[in-house]
Amino acid sequence: MSATPPSTRRTRSATKMSSKTTRTDKQITEETYAPIDIDVITHQNKTKKNRVSTDKDADDAFWEQTNNGVHTEGPNTNEEPHNSTKKSDNNKEEYNNKLPPEPTLQEISKEFSHKNANSLDASIHNSHMTDDQPTPIINEQNTDDANKEINPLTNLKKKFDQPPIVEQLDLNTPNGGKRLKYSSFAIKELFETKNFQQIQKKIRERFSTINGFECIEPEETYNDTKIVKISFSNQSSRDAINGVKKGNDPVIFHTYNKENVDTLTKEFRNNKASHIIRVMHVPKIFKESDIIKIFSVYGEIKSISKTKTTNTSKNRPTRNKKTSSTLYDTYFIAFTDARSAKKFFINDIWSIQVEKFLLRILPVDPTNEEYQRRTEFSYKITGLHMDTTFYDIEQIIKKIKGQTCYLPPIEINSKRKTRTAYIYVKPEDY
Repeated sequence: MSATPPSTRRTRSATKMSSKTTRTDKQITEETYAPIDIDVITHQNKTKKNRVSTDKDADDAFWEQTNNGVHTEGPNTNEEPHNSTKKSDNNKEEYNNKLPPEPTLQEISKEFSHKNANSLDASIHNSHMTDDQPTPIINEQNTDDANKEINPLTNLKKKFDQPPIVEQLDLNTPNGGKRLKYSSFAIKELFETKNFQQIQKKIRERFSTINGFECIEPEETYNDTKIVKISFSNQSSRDAINGVKKGNDPVIFHTYNKENVDTLTKEFRNNKASHIIRVMHVPKIFKESDIIKIFSVYGEIKSISKTKTTNTSKNRPTRNKKTSSTLYDTYFIAFTDARSAKKFFINDIWSIQVEKFLLRILPVDPTNEEYQRRTEFSYKITGLHMDTTFYDIEQIIKKIKGQTCYLPPIEINSKRKTRTAYIYVKPEDY
């Protein structure tokens, strides 16, 4: 048997596969481009449309009968619609499986009347409603309060219909008729102690038994003078203690008002200032005991105090710089008798010489006329030697009728090689 050439076998196999492919393409082409039967499609569309219309009519008939109070079991599905298909039979089963129709308003009213006969008049479902013409709902009030329903809106309206409660004040009486406080005051420095708690204790011991005594108010300050204030509940009790001095106690209370407070605090400040003198330019080498010894020859000294200098960022002395506050002190000397302090101003004593220093004398109150008189006019002398004292310029002081001289402290390591002097004179000698 002779063998077939390879080329011949490839040709037969390719021919066989080509024939199969041609038959398959032909079948696909015939099925895709087959002519369409218009009559069949039209018939199918009409059948579908009729079926939808029938279902819609059945639904409308069902709801119309339900609204008119006619009980129906469901739409009439015995008659088959024209050109209906098998699917219409399935619709019968769907309508038969639907829920029963909703009860009418009349049925609800009757059923509610049997369960709630006592509160039927208060219900919105009135028993007088009929099928033909429903009667309007009437809110009849029941005389029995136990069965009466509560309408929150009605109660809310009644609540707001009532007139508001307004607090009435009597404008013919002070402060609208409200309870007033009647106060008195005294100068705090008249007490023997400065401790406010001890002052409160003394006031309670003195006034706690008085009818109407209420409290001790916080201290107040007027014209640089502190006062202590107490309050009473009635005017008669307050007036009974005003102006009364108890034994040797110097504390006297006065009626608390603007005029009294302003007048009495000014008087006390001026009286206090009349006992005190200000001593300036006192070198720090002098102690307090030295100052008391120097000024006690003018009268009995009641108290003495020294100003406290605080170094802030502006006036803090540097390492190689000394200011007047670091080299000199200022003292306030209070005499027991005001006449001792007045000697310095009556006799026109402007300073006291102690060794090679002049201690300057001024009133304690800067607003005082004598204070202004002693500080307003002065001469400035410059170019003096670094070691100059008032002894060295004494002839100059007498020549210009100077009353006192002040030499500011010398700054250590200062570039200046001279010193300055200030000579104060009377206004008429300037």
